[in-house]
Amino acid sequence: MHNGMKKAAVLLLALTMLLSACTSTGGGKAVAKVNGEEISEADFEKEFAMHKKLYTWQYGEEFLTQPAGDGTTMETQIKKQVLNLLVMYRLIENDLEKNNITITDEEVQESIDSVKESMEGEEGYNTFKEQTKFTDEEFKEYNRQNLMYQKHMEMYNEQHPIDDAVMEETYNANKQQYDTITASHILVASEDEAKAAKERIDNGEAFEDVAKDVSTDGSAAQGGDLGTFGYTAMIPEFADAAFALEVGEVSDPVESQYGWHVITVREKSEGLDAVREQITAQLQTQSYSEYLTGLEEEYEVERLMEFEEATEAPETQEDTETDADEPETNTETDTETTEADTE
Repeated sequence: MHNGMKKAAVLLLALTMLLSACTSTGGGKAVAKVNGEEISEADFEKEFAMHKKLYTWQYGEEFLTQPAGDGTTMETQIKKQVLNLLVMYRLIENDLEKNNITITDEEVQESIDSVKESMEGEEGYNTFKEQTKFTDEEFKEYNRQNLMYQKHMEMYNEQHPIDDAVMEETYNANKQQYDTITASHILVASEDEAKAAKERIDNGEAFEDVAKDVSTDGSAAQGGDLGTFGYTAMIPEFADAAFALEVGEVSDPVESQYGWHVITVREKSEGLDAVREQITAQLQTQSYSEYLTGLEEEYEVERLMEFEEATEAPETQEDTETDADEPETNTETDTETTEADTE
């Protein structure tokens, strides 16, 4: 599968599991009611069919019959999620109507065209359909649902801007989570070796050259480069020393359980301004989630569908490794580690 298509398809699954539903088709008994308005069994079956296609494509046909850890199967867990998402969709639809916000056919088509482009055009889209068994109508419905979700969140964020004081309070309480540095180090077995390495650097040798010459860490071949990381990515004694340095400064020898380090910082990203967008997005997501919960409390919601009952079956290793959450979507995270943080 082309990379662009793969990313778009995985995003499709993740976003669909965040917010998915179908327009009421009528017929069949109701599986839920929102403010007296029924969500039909036909709606549920149509939506579940789409989720089933996505999960079996991602994990295989046997996924639905796997145990969920509470005595039920993954199929039951996904059905519960689908019902909850259908309810959430109806709440959002009502809220958008109350605020005179609509989704036009032109907007849906623009979304379809954009996603197809990320799949490398019609050829990639057709491959996606062959692999997932998705229909054109299901793909169109997904894009309509996603637009509804986006517009609703945008509406809420415009109506409820994040207060600067709250943002600053969040940053100050979590500096170790937000601040990052880009650093390099030299790892040796003894303090004398670390002092000798530091002296060579003080006398004008390039840090990366000394690291390549004497460091025993896996980063030596890259001149000791550890990349960019936050405080909690490293062991405390290393992080304390590294985050105390100014850009370009070289530390005195620092002892850890792995040996002796000489550290230098090449870049620092700290302060609220450096992470303002990140904190804003986090606070908006949290606030929006609370708002959705409030909508369910505001409207009368009744879930009528019955599911396979959970038991007190003990969890197995297989159970704990598999659940009905969305598949991991961040496949580009750098997984390289060094002795400074994982040895």
